[in-house]
Amino acid sequence: MFKLVSRNIVRADVLDVYEIENAKLYQFLDELFSKITLTTDIWTLDHQNSAHTCLTVHYVTNDWELKKKILAYRRIDYPHDGDHMFNFIKDLILEWNIDKKLFSMVVDNAMSNDVMVRLLKRWLHDQGLLHLGGQLFHVRCSTHILNLVVQDGLKVIESLISKIPESVRYLGRSPYGKQKFDVAVNHVKLHYKKKVLMDVPTRWNSTYLMPEAALDLKTAFHCLGKIDKQYKHNPFEDEWNVANVICGCLKIFLDATSHFSAIGVVLDPRFKMDLVEYYFGLIYGANANKHIQRVRNGFVDLFYEYRSDSSDSMSCIALVSKNSSLSGNQLLVGSSKQESLAAFHTWYAQERASNIHAYQKSEVEQYLEELVFPSNESFNILHWWKVNKAKFPTLARMGCDVLSVPATTVALEAAFSVGGRVIDETRASLLPDIVEGLDHLQ
Repeated sequence: MFKLVSRNIVRADVLDVYEIENAKLYQFLDELFSKITLTTDIWTLDHQNSAHTCLTVHYVTNDWELKKKILAYRRIDYPHDGDHMFNFIKDLILEWNIDKKLFSMVVDNAMSNDVMVRLLKRWLHDQGLLHLGGQLFHVRCSTHILNLVVQDGLKVIESLISKIPESVRYLGRSPYGKQKFDVAVNHVKLHYKKKVLMDVPTRWNSTYLMPEAALDLKTAFHCLGKIDKQYKHNPFEDEWNVANVICGCLKIFLDATSHFSAIGVVLDPRFKMDLVEYYFGLIYGANANKHIQRVRNGFVDLFYEYRSDSSDSMSCIALVSKNSSLSGNQLLVGSSKQESLAAFHTWYAQERASNIHAYQKSEVEQYLEELVFPSNESFNILHWWKVNKAKFPTLARMGCDVLSVPATTVALEAAFSVGGRVIDETRASLLPDIVEGLDHLQ
């Protein structure tokens, strides 16, 4: 007896909600205290010759919570070259009125993105809107770079472990092979129940997980070679040893992808410059000092830019005026209170400017010289800066912006993929405005 609403009504409802939430987000970003970072990627349609660009904003709220929102999910015409992408993204930035709030942009390592970001940086730099002359604006997706490194390495070592993936494929070709393998597992008295997964060409972590699981079943594969005459891919002992070494190497990359999202080391009170000095010492040896100093100089230069952009000194003067006490007013005998206060503030700004500068400088020194904060699993870096923002006001503003920058454009579950972003046929059948509305509301 329930009467279903028409698709036109559903479509209208989606668009109404989308417009309302869009307006809320626009106002929220306009009032946001912190800077923002953008990430963008192109999604291609599975069965059509077209594509969509997704633009996502990352930021820390005024309550010190890390958030991200989709700003746009728009169809983009070909060609997807740097000039076209620049104009497309620039229009979206102006549409959302966020050009004065941009801190950085994270993109993958494609040539078109290099051109697009270079043009964006020039446009923003000409307006004086970027810190350190735009040195921090272009952030390359670390996961994409990592994937490129791993893929190049896998091409070199592929022939060395080819029998192991062939052995795994044999188990999946027929029930007969799987049945024989189960018998072999029982013969060697293994109680290993983890499934051996086949490697997927576009997801390099499967090339690690597959031999890792197979190594634990090495004795079963040896036994299978004796009881199954159809099985011709039993690896030699040297091949198993090579696979073991390769797994150890790939695990390093696997672990790296899960740690890329805590990467603002110097602004992490658990590490500061100490971690930079430690690891640079291991990496560069006798030449470490120049690299360490480069990081320190960049950190301090960024601090001074934030300090000069702030109104800390003006706020200090205003605070003195606002909180003038009765005893202070009693000192103004025989003269106009208003004139005397104005003269005092002028004197204060001139005579104490150097002291204000020294105080701000000591903020950096004090932060870096204090002992690192003890590490624990429940540590929340944004909460730490929220608690300590009164003690380190300028550094807290830096942390609010820097710590919102993602090191990668992809979610962790897609960190190992080298395939493109593909829109399935069902979503592709929707109208562009509905697709954007639905994605925006997720």
